[in-house]
Amino acid sequence: MISTRFSVHFHQKGITRPSDCPSYHGRLLPKASLHFAYSSWALHWLSQVPTAVADPNSPAWNKGRVHYLGARQEVVDAYSSQHAEDIETFLEARAQELVSGGLMVLVLSGVIPTSAENSNTSYTDIPTEMVLISSCLTDMAKKHLLFAGMWPPLVANKVRHVLIQTPYLGVGYVSTILAPNPIVCKHVPSLVADKGGVSEAKIDSFNFPIYFSFPEELKAIIVRNGSYSIERMEMLENPGKHTLSNANARASFHRAALEGLLIDHFGCEITDELFDRFTHKLQVASPAVLHPDNDKSILIFVLLKRT
Repeated sequence: MISTRFSVHFHQKGITRPSDCPSYHGRLLPKASLHFAYSSWALHWLSQVPTAVADPNSPAWNKGRVHYLGARQEVVDAYSSQHAEDIETFLEARAQELVSGGLMVLVLSGVIPTSAENSNTSYTDIPTEMVLISSCLTDMAKKHLLFAGMWPPLVANKVRHVLIQTPYLGVGYVSTILAPNPIVCKHVPSLVADKGGVSEAKIDSFNFPIYFSFPEELKAIIVRNGSYSIERMEMLENPGKHTLSNANARASFHRAALEGLLIDHFGCEITDELFDRFTHKLQVASPAVLHPDNDKSILIFVLLKRT
């Protein structure tokens, strides 16, 4: 079950009707009730974050990151396994709902492998948006370690002023500015957490439930399911490569898609600063991230027939 802000609204209002829709990964409709099914821009969302990536005792613990892109292979494998499980559940549910000979169209976000020899090679040769968001959150966690306790008020106020006026700069930059001051050097060990919105612990316990499939990876899952024939499968260019080619547009797109998840975990207070930082990092990373030729994202189109 996926809880939404819409369902929370009904719950808070005391409305007694069922407020949570079943997950689209599972059964939704009566058996053999569909002649045509269509899923667009949905199946890259996982039903849940892989359990292992949030477990400190697991080899797949994704400490300090919020996604599998740029992470260790164990993290990638955990995401891939969850994706395969979800797609298999989805295909089985739709197989029950479709009549024999019924058609289903899938359009989902995917990626092109960087290696022609290995169709399941994750692309990590350039910084991705998810990597940049991780680094923004890490910077915010460090920024909120403000000089307190033994710090003279004037020094503490100067630090706060610099951090507020330049939110995209980290503590390291501020330390560089203030380092010539002997008082600052003396009291560096007295860094303490000033705000609880972003912390290392909160970052370690958060991951985006999103996976971008490789075409051959998706094809193997469909074939393994055995309930469909693949009538057509194509890799389509992602139009966002060209329509979201500047930092502000790209940041707004990601904010619209991801802000709800971030608010649920970190609170609404962090979002403006987070996406200001994200926009700045996109500008700095451009054209490495924003150039269409470096964008490995695609749309995968699949036409299936129920056998």
